[in-house]
Amino acid sequence: MPGKPVLRNLNKIVQSQGGDAVLLDLIAEGRTISSIMDEYDLHRTMFYQWIYSGGDERAAAYAEAKRQAADKHVEDAQDILDGTEDGDVPQPVFSPADVALRKARANFRQWLAAHRDPETYGERKVDLEVNVSIGSLHLDALRQHGRMPDAEPVDADFEVEKE
Repeated sequence: MPGKPVLRNLNKIVQSQGGDAVLLDLIAEGRTISSIMDEYDLHRTMFYQWIYSGGDERAAAYAEAKRQAADKHVEDAQDILDGTEDGDVPQPVFSPADVALRKARANFRQWLAAHRDPETYGERKVDLEVNVSIGSLHLDALRQHGRMPDAEPVDADFEVEKE
């Protein structure tokens, strides 16, 4: 990594603290990249450079950490709605503003989960196409009830005279 002293420094710090798993575990805990990089006094873009410099293996580990973070966000949303985010004892919610705030925070955590792990928490899209021809259905129904005979096409070989 010649010419990239900041990235080299981040790699040294990460390796001295136990390796890639240290940063990836923080991501899996649901921490933001900004808050993690603030601890190292680095800009958040350095995290992405660190991910990309580690190749496919580190990128796959990062993707797995994001999936684990999705689970954490769902758990956080449940705690927010249950009122147990500050401990095990539910906190009473008194005002409509508190209810609205909790709902918004929980919805945001659900949105994060859906974007971090769309296979598990995303909306399922059903690819379904239905084509209905009312005319053919009507003719089939008439044939079925015997009101319309199965007519064979007639090959007409005649001319019409004009008067």
